Amino acid sequence: MKKITFILAAFAALFTAEANAQLVNDTDGYQRFEASFASGNMHSEVNLMGLTEKDDEKTKGFELGYVKGINITTNMPLFLELGGNFTFLHNKNEDHGITTKLTMANIAIPVDVAYKFAFSSSNFTILPFIGPNFKFNLIGKTRADLSQIAEEDYKNKQNLFDKDDMGDNTAKRFQFGMNIGAGVNIGKILYVGYKLQPDFIRYMKIDSDNYSKTRTQYVTIGINF
Repeated sequence: MKKITFILAAFAALFTAEANAQLVNDTDGYQRFEASFASGNMHSEVNLMGLTEKDDEKTKGFELGYVKGINITTNMPLFLELGGNFTFLHNKNEDHGITTKLTMANIAIPVDVAYKFAFSSSNFTILPFIGPNFKFNLIGKTRADLSQIAEEDYKNKQNLFDKDDMGDNTAKRFQFGMNIGAGVNIGKILYVGYKLQPDFIRYMKIDSDNYSKTRTQYVTIGINF
């Protein structure tokens, strides 16, 4: 949350610096291909015999996406952003001689409302946005290499969506969350932005005391066309 607050404050400072320039009512629609560096966090809380164990597992990866901005009203530069994103995340952790790998992938459909701040004397256009995010999880699997502590080469693989592997801890295919962030168009082609996607539906949940929840943030470079 501190990161998005800092970046939004930077956008606010940029807007203030341009305050003396005349705002332009730019209602032209847009399309954009995006590539992002993605970093995620899976926060887990497990309650055993009155003791709560917490864990934060960091992931990193990439996102590829497409965005189409449709002007909602010709009276102001307010847009409905539609599109789709593919995200791949992974993690590798070594603890007490056990190497564990986590692999995740999803397709998300954000539905955002964006406002375009355009200035008559600047090549910069500022686009803050917010909206719901609908995510379908394609891949969720772990692989634990126990060779260093076992007498033979042994690898334990688990599909997080398979009830035979996970029991009551089976992960959810569908998650609903939020998409919030801001971007800057530099000239007519280049786009640079940041967004945060917290999920409201938990990734895994047995009850209120045993669950895992996810959150992902993206640093994005895009091409407008």
